[in-house]
Amino acid sequence: MACLTPASARATCLPTNPDLSVHGIELGDPLSAALQIGDVELAEDENGQAYAVLTNADETEVLKLYRTFGDTSGAYQEAELLTTDELENDEDATVLETAQFRTGRGVRLSMGRQEVFDLFGTCAPVEQGDDGTEVVRYEVSDIATSDLLKSHNMPLYRAEYVFKQGKLVHLLFGFSYP
Repeated sequence: MACLTPASARATCLPTNPDLSVHGIELGDPLSAALQIGDVELAEDENGQAYAVLTNADETEVLKLYRTFGDTSGAYQEAELLTTDELENDEDATVLETAQFRTGRGVRLSMGRQEVFDLFGTCAPVEQGDDGTEVVRYEVSDIATSDLLKSHNMPLYRAEYVFKQGKLVHLLFGFSYP
């Protein structure tokens, strides 16, 4: 599972109108994935979770799409954007003809921290990382009151934004199991 921080460190700040897509792929929708990326080769993490690894045309950005266990074939529930220098050496990527990956809300790597706050709200504290990074986390975890979680039949939505020198360098968002 793609997780930048342990579950115990997650914040409970609710994002304003959270992201639900990237590169035209709607989370949980196999048709949108098939239309945008086709049938790509999947890798598996140490827990057996399947994921796709894609790069932009000049291979400077990486999009990882994660499936959850028991999900509909071809559907992805989490997305991660990072730079290629964070890609593990043994991961093969499919190159897509796109200049830059963008989420449905317009989030892209190199965006400023204030731009992210303007999109999702300022309730999330900014945590300082040991390596000079800043991390902002949003989470939706109350399925009893969340229309978002009910409509996707998932128990948790989270988004984590990592900034270095005020610019977005890593993003993870989507649905998962706690």
